[in-house]
Amino acid sequence: MSDNPFLDSSISSESESLTVPPIDELFAQYSSDVLIQFDSKLCQTYLSPSSKDLWSIPRESSTGKTIRELGLPADDVEFWETSVRGVFDSGEALHSRFHQDTEEGVRYWSCGFHPSKSADGSVDRVVCIAKDITDSIRLVDELRSRERKYRILIENLSDMVVVINEDTIFEFVSPSFCEMFGLAEDALLGESFLPLVHEDDHEPTIAAIKSLNSQPNHAYVEHRAKTKDGWKWIAWTGTALFDASGKIETIIAVGQNINKRKRYQDLITARLELNELSAQSSIDEFLTSSIDMAENLTESQIGFLHFYDEDVGELLLNKWSTRTITGF
Repeated sequence: MSDNPFLDSSISSESESLTVPPIDELFAQYSSDVLIQFDSKLCQTYLSPSSKDLWSIPRESSTGKTIRELGLPADDVEFWETSVRGVFDSGEALHSRFHQDTEEGVRYWSCGFHPSKSADGSVDRVVCIAKDITDSIRLVDELRSRERKYRILIENLSDMVVVINEDTIFEFVSPSFCEMFGLAEDALLGESFLPLVHEDDHEPTIAAIKSLNSQPNHAYVEHRAKTKDGWKWIAWTGTALFDASGKIETIIAVGQNINKRKRYQDLITARLELNELSAQSSIDEFLTSSIDMAENLTESQIGFLHFYDEDVGELLLNKWSTRTITGF
């Protein structure tokens, strides 16, 4: 059985039967749906002009004949006879899907078989309304094919992909995001991503989201996030999608781990600052600034520098970072 919902070959019945009035010839004349009326002998007593799209046979040649007499493939005959007989026997409407091979390819139909009852409650005729759903089927298949391709693409991307709403709630997270943060998809969906962002970076992150309301509806932000390996710098590029009222419906964001790049940038900056300090500061100021920078670059909690003279057996110089002196 196909996994396409339009191709479910099972036949479902309605809880209540429908009494079908006589076919309106004017309606049938201009309807794109195919209307076929069957009598108790399974003869086609009426076919709408559009029936030629279903049978590829002029309706004049089909009227008064059974499905079997049309010379259709055995599987097609079985489908139609089983469906029509089922309505005559049960007195209830049936709905099913039918497909046929044509020179242009496979065509798909949604078929509703409706009973019409006489005064004594017996079914005296069955009317089938068949709608060509080929375009819908192909569209669904195409979308599913695209979905599979995109999912394979996303699952193999090293970049992280998330979908959030304007309230920062996760609607989708890629496997690479789950891996980075050491969290399961179920634990993330429906939750806000802000708790994962460093508190000092909340303001620029929220500002970036708000900026998506303005053209060109793209935003870029860098922030620190609490990953499974500690705080890491992540760069996000976001794009907003809007609903019919112009309100942000979805935000798609692609993230990259830029921790190494940030560390390299910070190291270059620190070297330039130290170069200036060496020419302008005292030895004490220079050493304290050096320890402060090393502490920040390594994300250490305590920073100090000791010079020890082995010959004398004592410390010649003892320097602590600013944070160490303040905090301890």
